[in-house]
Amino acid sequence: MSDLPRVDSLKFPDLQQLLEDIFLISGRVSHMEQVISALPSFFPAFIKAFNLIMRLDGPLPVPWRHYLAVLASARFKCEYFTTIHGVEFLASGGNPKWLEGIEYAPKKIQNILDLNAFLAHQPWKLSTALIENLVEGSDSWSLSELVHAILILTTFHAFCGFVFGLGITPEVDLVQNYHSKKKIEEFEFVESDTSLKKKDDEATRALTKLLVTGSPSGDVPTDLATQVDCGDDLNDDSVHSVESNDSSKSDSSVCIHPLLSVPPALEYEDFFSKSREHHTFRLETYNWKDHGYSVISRYFFEAGKLLDEEWDLIYDLTEFNINTEVDVDTSPFRRAIWNYAHLVYGMVSDSYDYQVNLYLNKQLKKFIKKVACHPQSISRKDFQQMGLELQPHEKVHVALLAVEGRRHVCLLYALHALTTYRK
Repeated sequence: MSDLPRVDSLKFPDLQQLLEDIFLISGRVSHMEQVISALPSFFPAFIKAFNLIMRLDGPLPVPWRHYLAVLASARFKCEYFTTIHGVEFLASGGNPKWLEGIEYAPKKIQNILDLNAFLAHQPWKLSTALIENLVEGSDSWSLSELVHAILILTTFHAFCGFVFGLGITPEVDLVQNYHSKKKIEEFEFVESDTSLKKKDDEATRALTKLLVTGSPSGDVPTDLATQVDCGDDLNDDSVHSVESNDSSKSDSSVCIHPLLSVPPALEYEDFFSKSREHHTFRLETYNWKDHGYSVISRYFFEAGKLLDEEWDLIYDLTEFNINTEVDVDTSPFRRAIWNYAHLVYGMVSDSYDYQVNLYLNKQLKKFIKKVACHPQSISRKDFQQMGLELQPHEKVHVALLAVEGRRHVCLLYALHALTTYRK
């Protein structure tokens, strides 16, 4: 995104110092970090948690963390992350041979490939047997190491959606390291089609009116598949492919990076279209506040607290406006985005109701589902035609709610499998 507004340094005096600290630690302020800083009240919490996971003291050595970030990002052919963390891997003392192929990495790392794949695409299929295979026998992971690895994998799986969803481009010094033989372009916050802009304006005004006046009267449907409209309307070819002239999308056919196609082969499988084969995951049974927080804190002490702060902030963040409309409580809209990111991965709750359909139009649900499930398929068209007329920083907020919601649910699946194994 090329036109994010500059943040008022007088209103947020600590932001400049934080950006300088990031530069001193890593030698750069990445484009992703710059985009997230468009939400200055959320940015410090994100950076604290990210630094703990990737840079500060923890169960895993720093080179391993960056290598796991590369493996996680490779699931979605995200060269932005595979490149930058490949560089970080080498800078932290990593063995260059590992970047030539997964077969050159230690067997212990190779053992985590199945976990990486299921966390990325079908976390509801994580089993205690998979956890057992990792923590027992030769080349095993300690529980603390495994929890740290899960945090890294779920973080980068999710934020691949943020990178693709907002068209974040590589840093200038890293462009030459990209393997894709394609032109790299960023998404512009523009809408050339005036009829589509008018339609998005109308949708935004309708949403604003709904947020101000409250939910309509009437019966709430009880059938979940009918309520959330998760599957059939979004299962079109555009979820899996984009226009051939959309050069901003990663094309795996031209990628030659040896780690961009790590085994095993696995893709997202629409949860609700195969609901008879899977059991929904209920938050009343296992959730972050009552269960996941304590598990994380037991094995990686500070991580639970920092993730809790990060998720509370992005979930509650508001300026009480939407586009140009002011004094609007957007909490039902934010909650619907978060819940929809849960629902497409099979996580449900008694509190998830018809508001998902009420506050999210079909076009916006399509964008959220791509960000959460098929990030590599996002096109410039998806970004420009999100279904609402929003300010640039509001689009950042929408994308962050989607990817943080996805990270939240995938982490819970992993922690539930770990908890079940320990019993």
